[in-house]
Amino acid sequence: MKSLKYSTRGKPHGPCNICGSIGQLTNDHIPPKGCPRVSTVRMHSLFRVLVDGSVPHSGRQAQAGVKYRTLCGDCNSKRLGFEYDPDLIRLARDVGRFLSALKLGIVVPSHTLIRTRPQRVLRSVVGHLLAAAVERLADGDWDLELVEYFMNTSLSFPACARVHYWLYPFQRQVVIRDACFLSLLKSDKGKNPTIFMCLKFYPLSFLVVDNRDNNYRFNLPCLSDYGAVSLNEEVEAPLYFKNLPRETWPEAPSRHHIVVYGGDPLFAQHPQ
Repeated sequence: MKSLKYSTRGKPHGPCNICGSIGQLTNDHIPPKGCPRVSTVRMHSLFRVLVDGSVPHSGRQAQAGVKYRTLCGDCNSKRLGFEYDPDLIRLARDVGRFLSALKLGIVVPSHTLIRTRPQRVLRSVVGHLLAAAVERLADGDWDLELVEYFMNTSLSFPACARVHYWLYPFQRQVVIRDACFLSLLKSDKGKNPTIFMCLKFYPLSFLVVDNRDNNYRFNLPCLSDYGAVSLNEEVEAPLYFKNLPRETWPEAPSRHHIVVYGGDPLFAQHPQ
């Protein structure tokens, strides 16, 4: 397959992916700066990595991590950077410390509880995923309900979606803005294909899934279960260390499921 450089550079001026306001566009860091191990990466189309079964030696290099030029200053700096990202960064750092303890040989239980402010973390995750495609404005009922939630801090998390999370002790990053999950299991017969977005970076993965009409249910912790608490309320959410999804789930098809992509998802890893 011909080597193509993956692009995350939207036009300098245009509509914001989230609020739609027209003006100067800024670079959204995905994951945000301050999360563990955010540094120079090489970016590739996830399609090529899945088809080839290996990572190309060359690729566009991104200093200080993946950046999408798709957001206005208010959505990027004021909402994500100031209001929401600090809680995602704190959560990622806390989880990273647990992983460091594991590597040192410290015995840990099958799961633990980790304190976080879910309303802020949920908005951070949703905002970065909405940003993660060039010239891809929010459209359709599902997108627009998530945008309304992101913009209005008084709202509970919308019933149209669920946000799952799990431990991700791997170095490769995956960002998926538009995809659809189709299960091949007999137990899922009669269920509707499920739209999803996905963000995977050390040490966490987040999966935002459609929850509107007899969609698949995923046996993973659900952060949006806490989506009705107040903006600044902390909860103790479970973090499991065992029976985790494999490294390439859900993006890589298997004998149990297939994935249909509606855009060009990103794969990134640190240069060797």
